[in-house]
Amino acid sequence: MASKCKSKSCNPGGPGGGKAGVADGVSPVVVAGCQELVLNDDHIKQYMDAFLENVKRGLGKATNPSAIVKCFPTFVQDLPNGTETGKFLALDLGGSNFRVLLVELAGGESHMDSKIYVIPPSIMTGPGEDLFDFIAECLSDFAVTKGVNDQLLPLGFTFSFPLQQVGLTKGILERQLPPSEWNEIKK
Repeated sequence: MASKCKSKSCNPGGPGGGKAGVADGVSPVVVAGCQELVLNDDHIKQYMDAFLENVKRGLGKATNPSAIVKCFPTFVQDLPNGTETGKFLALDLGGSNFRVLLVELAGGESHMDSKIYVIPPSIMTGPGEDLFDFIAECLSDFAVTKGVNDQLLPLGFTFSFPLQQVGLTKGILERQLPPSEWNEIKK
């Protein structure tokens, strides 16, 4: 089944017309080489089904330990309703980057400032204490830069690794990560 996409990205020759790639001066060799990257509706459905199956395995008590997609219960107590106001700090740790954000909410309106910090390889492979010291230094730098270092602000922390939360303030890092990366975080 052909893709229903009509954009120039999906159809360099234009939707329904022209030779693929010719209109944009893209080499036919490049177009041919990229064809295996074009997904039709059947492939997308297969990927969706596989993803859903993996999520179900992750949610299942008996299948979670061997699941590729780890799904753990959270301890979220309330969901936002859109009337929240105030300033909040957010931390986002994932891969080799760490992002600090200042989020300002005004009842349906929002504004965000952020800064990305690159985590040095020595920190990524070192003891967990070094990683969290680095996070604290970045947070301090950001708070001073944004002029909020003298304010007591709520803070949220996104940790983009499989973490089994066992309480509101406690979690256990799953050992699914390569030994060379992040294996010391739970120390």
